[in-house]
Amino acid sequence: MLIFLLGSQDFAAPLSELGHEVVRCAPDPAADIPVQGPDPDWLSVANRAAQMGLRPDAVLVCDDVGFRNLPVGLGQSEAVTACYLVDAPLNEFWQQPYARLFDVALFDQPAQAARAVSEGVNAHWLPLGVEPKRYESNMLAREEKAACFVGVVDPRVRPKRSAVLDRVRRRVELRVQGGRQGKWFATADAAYMYKTHRVVINENLFPGLTTRPLEVMAAGGFLLSEAAPGVMDRHFADFEHLLYYDHDNLDQRLSLALGDDGLRRRCMRAGREAVLGAHTLAHRADQLAKQLKHALEDTERLAKRPDHGQAIGLEGQALLMSALRWPGKDGRRRLLRAAARLRQANDAGVVGLPTIRAAAVAEMALGRHDAALGLLRQAMEHGAPCDALALTIFEKQHAGVVTQNPGLHQLVQRHPGLAGRDGEASFHLAAAALLADHGRGMSAGFNKARSPQPCWDALEHLLEATRLDPTLEPAWRLGGDILLDNGAPCEASMFYEKAWQLSPRRQTMERLALARQRGYLA
Repeated sequence: MLIFLLGSQDFAAPLSELGHEVVRCAPDPAADIPVQGPDPDWLSVANRAAQMGLRPDAVLVCDDVGFRNLPVGLGQSEAVTACYLVDAPLNEFWQQPYARLFDVALFDQPAQAARAVSEGVNAHWLPLGVEPKRYESNMLAREEKAACFVGVVDPRVRPKRSAVLDRVRRRVELRVQGGRQGKWFATADAAYMYKTHRVVINENLFPGLTTRPLEVMAAGGFLLSEAAPGVMDRHFADFEHLLYYDHDNLDQRLSLALGDDGLRRRCMRAGREAVLGAHTLAHRADQLAKQLKHALEDTERLAKRPDHGQAIGLEGQALLMSALRWPGKDGRRRLLRAAARLRQANDAGVVGLPTIRAAAVAEMALGRHDAALGLLRQAMEHGAPCDALALTIFEKQHAGVVTQNPGLHQLVQRHPGLAGRDGEASFHLAAAALLADHGRGMSAGFNKARSPQPCWDALEHLLEATRLDPTLEPAWRLGGDILLDNGAPCEASMFYEKAWQLSPRRQTMERLALARQRGYLA
């Protein structure tokens, strides 16, 4: 196949080695087709391809963690369109609408692929892979030290990770390498560490199969990894390829790993064989190419795509959320492009709450209050409680008058605090309770505190409520519940501790104990 590759270029070499012709389209003068910025319009790429006499069979967009890539206009291509989206649990806010634009959407974690399938997307789980050549030079290195960890360690950003490493450090000597701000540890040096330490620790930011465990096993290291039930154990077995731990048995598993040389040798050998046999970039490229080929054989794929109005609405949603999440990465340009697309979709009669909501947020972010107000009122007509809340907040902030409607009256009856001003702690607590009741507790990977207030989730309202009134115990307790339910136990424990200090309830203490246990603090 002739494959145009946009975004991350990691698959260029393995796809070429499989016999496919790969055309690199990137913001790089040395690329086969240089493009402008991370979000090129397909039309500009297609025009350049036509000049070169190239007609792709497939267009593949690969997510780039360093600088998210959102090419637009791909629905106009007659080629198969596919995307590969990574760090999926932390990027659902933009990846889910973006995935709907493609003939094939591949996610690096299974839960997000399943969610996309439930929305009618042709989505699949494609786990991450590694390039084994990067780890072969250390095969003769010998174990010398006890335990190591490579990765970002910052208790303000990854408190559970710091808690795990503190537990390990209390028992054995632990070497830690890695960090932010250009301090990443070189791959070759990391591979040497993996091979020369008896145990390599892995902690999960989210329960999934990530690159780090594959790197450790590819380097021939012994991996003691936090368990990810239903994901990682589909491919790697406890006591066969590695050892898993959880908050109940970390100390016991660490002692076992350090004390059983035979177990370590068996797992090191089997783990490396498993990665080299099924989890390299070459394996992933082959799986990816098979998905492209299957889609190419689908004669109805063009008819299954969103129509033009729907497509620009989805593009607008994805561009908007990436602009709000990463304002320093071409954020203003993305925001303007998002707003233009969302207005076009709305003008084209694309009716749907996600598009209307996104259009309202875009207008808010641009300071176009009249346009935002009209869109918020349009959204509220659909009767969703969260939309009535968003309109109420915006009107309190900008319009000076609150629209009287039955929906809002019912909200105030259930949450009396909504009758107050948006600058009152009780108002934010009531808003948080409403949003939490409707599945809007928090957005993983996206703190919306700097975004327009009408698009906040419950957690942002609770943070504001506790800032305004640090003695508001229900806000601390609800914040703990939301954080614990969303896989942030250490952060939850801080909220529960504050709630317990203000009102020592048995239920709060039980939740605090659970949060401390899950956060490796107990």
